[in-house]
Amino acid sequence: DPRRGTDRSRRARLSDIARIVGVSEATVSRALRDDPQISARTRELAQQVAHDLEYVPNLAARRRASRRSRSRSNA
Repeated sequence: DPRRGTDRSRRARLSDIARIVGVSEATVSRALRDDPQISARTRELAQQVAHDLEYVPNLAARRRASRRSRSRSNA
């Protein structure tokens, strides 16, 4: 079961997928966006695990992260 070790009552997170796939959260994030710098095997595995866990991106977190990266580049 790909959910082994996760709390089924909460939404799946990038960290859950990363732990199962054995890569960093950043790698999972890039894999889910189909980044060509991530190997096809890792992209497929991350995408399959995300599907199995019914992962839904947290748009609020994405906006916060985007805002942080913009403010750092403007400093």
